[in-house]
Amino acid sequence: MKVIYRKIASQYLKTARFELKRSSGWDMDSDSLTKTIEVFKDGEFSGTFEATVKQVSLKEISKYLCAEEMIELISQHQDLVDTTGKVYVAEVINSFLYEKAKGQGIGTKGYLELAKYIYETKTSRKPFLFIPNYCSSHTTSPSAIRVWQSLARKYPSKYEVVVINR
Repeated sequence: MKVIYRKIASQYLKTARFELKRSSGWDMDSDSLTKTIEVFKDGEFSGTFEATVKQVSLKEISKYLCAEEMIELISQHQDLVDTTGKVYVAEVINSFLYEKAKGQGIGTKGYLELAKYIYETKTSRKPFLFIPNYCSSHTTSPSAIRVWQSLARKYPSKYEVVVINR
């Protein structure tokens, strides 16, 4: 029993020194403001998570490489569509962690904090599609894919496309 408590305490101490701070950035490609979460460990910058947020029509969804997954989720979650027929889509365009921050669950916590930030400030608590960068013909690293798979176990999803609704 003591081993379990030590393991839990050890995990808590590893992540307790991390602080996630909300910020904003600018995406040159889309010429729009981004939502950003910066990671600090013991006061030192350790990584970042950044997303663009757009309202897109159902017709525009077809331009995404993940269009099939997005459309399926929209059909299952009608509350994603607003009165103008548009859906909020948040795409993670940049994420990285320095080596000292990897393997401690910070990636998942950072993505969740980014989703929460978007939900509270950009969509006014309206559900949205949270998508990886590869949906727009860019790339997503294997470690980021593991984070998306973790999110997909916690939220409604189709592969790595996730509905954030809380």
